[in-house]
Amino acid sequence: MDKAPMSETDLKKMYLRKYLFYVRREEELLSRINELRIDKSCPSVVNDGMPHKSSPGDLSGYAAAMDSLVQEARDIQKKAADAKRDTLKRILKLQDKEERTLLRLKYIQGLEWGQIAMSLGYRRTKIFDMHKSAIEHFKI
Repeated sequence: MDKAPMSETDLKKMYLRKYLFYVRREEELLSRINELRIDKSCPSVVNDGMPHKSSPGDLSGYAAAMDSLVQEARDIQKKAADAKRDTLKRILKLQDKEERTLLRLKYIQGLEWGQIAMSLGYRRTKIFDMHKSAIEHFKI
């Protein structure tokens, strides 16, 4: 089954969501790094009398896993920084100040619609209309 091509609006929204995607991915990786550190520094004790594969003396698997996660986190951090810089540059090209603010609050700061409405002093329905207009004016 063929998928319908994405609309220009959908492509713009996908582009704008890229930065927060990288931020969330970085948070996931940092959490995994922390879990790995905790698991290695506080191994669980299994007193079942049976030999087990992992031994606290062998750190090669831990080091390899940690290196991989740290490198992936660095790559994502660079992608996030690049995406943020490029997205902000494009947002700042919008003529309307409120449209610029709305897109920055939504796609850079990651605020929810209600928070944006409160911040700008409008009802949510007005914010949705402003967002639609901002997306129309936004250039990829």
